[in-house]
Amino acid sequence: MIFPHSLLHFQVNVGDSPTLAFVSLNSANPGFQTTTVALAANDIPTDIIQKITLLDAGQVRKLKSIFGGTN
Repeated sequence: MIFPHSLLHFQVNVGDSPTLAFVSLNSANPGFQTTTVALAANDIPTDIIQKITLLDAGQVRKLKSIFGGTN
């Protein structure tokens, strides 16, 4: 799989056997991004985040207020 730079992504092993992943990064300093900051410190509408995280609107607004997001 190829993931575009800076896009949030994850993979889940849905099988019964262990998996092995080989990862290659195109930089000596690939950076670091946490999911909470990526979803809460922005201006993505609360209802969109609510749908993709299964959090209720109040929880999303609370996270946005903590991490500096809007909406």
